Amino acid sequence: MAVAGFAPDEINLVQQESLLLIEARKHPEPEGVQVLHRGIANRAFRQTFNLADYVKVNSANLENGLLVIDLVREVPEAMKPRRIEIAGAGEAKTIEHEGQPKAEMLTVTLPRSARAEDKAKRIAIGRKAEDTKH
Repeated sequence: MAVAGFAPDEINLVQQESLLLIEARKHPEPEGVQVLHRGIANRAFRQTFNLADYVKVNSANLENGLLVIDLVREVPEAMKPRRIEIAGAGEAKTIEHEGQPKAEMLTVTLPRSARAEDKAKRIAIGRKAEDTKH
């Protein structure tokens, strides 16, 4: 941002949550000073910027009339994308998150006879429910 004519102590930089506020106000000139020509205006200004989520101001630098503000986006670990592997039949499933160790998920498989009995019970219960509707 161009802020020619302002000193670092005349610029106020404030971040409130996702709002960045930049204000500048010139110090009053001492009395008795007569200026023949003022090339740069001494007007105060106020500029606001809406920052994206998880963006914070890292640093600010004023050099040759340019205010440079370094912004950093720090996404919490819980919000970062994670990679989930898809396992085929009989393989272990793993969930991976950047910077964290892999975790294994256990799969419990019922014997075929137990699954068939369970399925038969569900079908029988479904038929009883249909019979009661008619």
